[in-house]
Amino acid sequence: VDYDYATSWSFSPAEVMTFFVPYWVGFGDVEYKGQKTNTYWGQMPFTTSPMYFGILTILLAIIGIIYNFKKNILVQSLTIISFLALILSFGRTFPILFDLMFYNFPYFSSFRAPVMIHIMINVSFVILAGFGIKSVLDLIKDNKIGL
Repeated sequence: VDYDYATSWSFSPAEVMTFFVPYWVGFGDVEYKGQKTNTYWGQMPFTTSPMYFGILTILLAIIGIIYNFKKNILVQSLTIISFLALILSFGRTFPILFDLMFYNFPYFSSFRAPVMIHIMINVSFVILAGFGIKSVLDLIKDNKIGL
C-alpha cells in the first residue's frame, strides 16, 4: 500500500469531538426528506460510523485514570496505548509517529487505514471506564462521596 492511499483514512483532530458528540463532523448514509445523503465533511473520504464513546464512558475512564494511574500497571499501559493509538490514527495529519512506523516497522505499511487503530482506544476506554466505576463505588463505600 502506498503512503497516499494508506493515509487517505487519517483521523483528524477536529474529529476527536466525535468521541463526545457523534455527528460533530457529519455522518454517512443519513436519510433526509426521504433520500439518503452523506453529511460527513471530515478529512477522510467518507465514514458510516462515528468514533463515539459518550460523555459518561469518557468521564468514567478519566476517573479510572486519575484514581488508578500511579498504582496500577494495567491502567498505565491502557492510557499509554490509547494515547499512542490516537496519535497513530491521525496518520498524515500528525506524521511524526505514523511515518516512523510506516517506513521502519515491518508490515505496518500493509495497513490501509490509520483510523482502524481506534479499536485499541475502544477496548482501552471500556476497561478504563470499568476502573472508573470501581473507583466511584470505592469512594461511595468509604463515604468520601455521598449519594
